[in-house]
Amino acid sequence: MLDFGCATGLRPSEMVDARLGSIEHDAQGDDWLNVVGKGSKHGKVALPLLAHGALDQYLAQRKLPVTRLG
Repeated sequence: MLDFGCATGLRPSEMVDARLGSIEHDAQGDDWLNVVGKGSKHGKVALPLLAHGALDQYLAQRKLPVTRLG
């Protein structure tokens, strides 16, 4: 999860609140995570390949389905 946090720049509380259902795929092929940050402000954070890899590894270790977006 350290790689995920470093790749996205999320605060620990934002990482805890992140949900797979909050990931969006845009027309350019980029993935974005909708987050609620400090002060209840809504925003989007890019999900680069490092973040996807860390997320896939996290899900696999917990024997949860790993699905690629897009």
